[in-house]
Parts: sequence; C-alpha cells; structure tokens
Amino acid sequence: MEEAPIVVDLNVLLAAVLNPYGYTASVLLQLYIVGARLYVPDYIHEEFRRILTRLAQRKSIEAEALIERFNAILKILTEVSVEEYTQYMEEAEGLVNDPKDSPYVALALHLTQRYGNAVILTYNQEDYKVEELEERRVAVRRP
Repeated sequence: MEEAPIVVDLNVLLAAVLNPYGYTASVLLQLYIVGARLYVPDYIHEEFRRILTRLAQRKSIEAEALIERFNAILKILTEVSVEEYTQYMEEAEGLVNDPKDSPYVALALHLTQRYGNAVILTYNQEDYKVEELEERRVAVRRP
C-alpha cells in the first residue's frame, strides 16, 4: 500500500504561517520533500480570510505578510474542491467534536477511497473521534 495522503488542518497551517521558520513549517516542508501527498480543502481560503484581521492584530504581523506566507505554504499543498468530498460530509459530522473540522474528515474519507488510508495532521486531536476514524482507516496525528 502507498504512503497515506495527509490532510493538513487549519491549526497546523496557521502554525506554519505564523512561524515560517519554525517546527511546523519545517515538518510540512520535510514531508513535501520526501514525497508525501499533502491536501487541504479548498475552502481553506475562506477560513483564512475569516480570521486574517484578528490574527494579524493579535500577533502584530501585517496582514499582507500573513497572506504572503499563506500563499507560499499553499504551493506545497494540493487543494481539493468540496464537490469531490461532499458525499462524505454527513458521515464526517458524526466523527468530530467540533463541526468546523468535518471538512477535513470528509476529505480524509474521500482520500481513503483512492489510497486505502489517510492521515489528518492537527494540533487539536481532541476535536476528532480518533477511534472511530481509525476504524475507517483515518489516523489523526500531531506534526
């Protein structure tokens, strides 16, 4: 079986954006270099725009700099449109403790159909029903 594709959730992406030379950004880059398939739902742009102003103010970083970092990281990620995994959304909603995370689960379930398994990379493992996901060949891991 091939290496599992990796779904990167928003908190991991934000950690890399906020510290582009830090641990999380390095992990994502190393995964990319060794050929890992890294995926995000394409609605990640909406999520990022939704929190951009607040994030820039809270971290005292110019919004333009954050956008630049975000776009740079997206270059190593494959964006998947919601149409490709929408059929898994209802099931995904039952596999998370936070409804905002259901698109990541739906995307991972979609990827298991193609690759046999998948990984969700997150710093918020408690938001996912890990045991139930593992039964569906989706692992939830920290970077």
